[in-house]
Amino acid sequence: MKNKKRNKTYAGKLTKYQRKKEVLKIKLSILMAISIVSACAIMGNSIMPESSFVEISYKAQKDLPVAEDKAELIDVNNGTIREITMFNSLPEQTDDTPCISADGTNICEVDYNVCATNAFPFGTKLYVDGLGECIVKDRMNTRYRNAVDFYAGMDVERAKKFGRQNLLVSVLN
Repeated sequence: MKNKKRNKTYAGKLTKYQRKKEVLKIKLSILMAISIVSACAIMGNSIMPESSFVEISYKAQKDLPVAEDKAELIDVNNGTIREITMFNSLPEQTDDTPCISADGTNICEVDYNVCATNAFPFGTKLYVDGLGECIVKDRMNTRYRNAVDFYAGMDVERAKKFGRQNLLVSVLN
């Protein structure tokens, strides 16, 4: 009879992958709670809706998405928590015409905030918590269905410092 390989982890202990996944779940639920509380503070609500607490605890129990296209959106009163990043007008981040957006606008010369997303049609005015209003003028890679990419002009350091955040996004029009 051949010897079977035994699992080197003991019963009751988590593997390295499972521990990492659990830590990410906790971080995500904390981030969502902070976003919801700040959104309530901005809207003038002193008490957070009870449904938000239930939603956060329910989401924390589910497995976290590995790829962007599996990301779940969380509706909160007048908006949705989405993954927000920033982009710059650089050929390595866009294409060989970094100032021209998908709808043909020269975003290097506009005097308003621009964002890229696949979730809303061109011209939609969005409010991103902590960043302000932006108008959808560009698109992202198709694998990012629900994310929003906020335009940071040529300020690469601002975009790097901002990183990737989950923030409340509301449609204004």
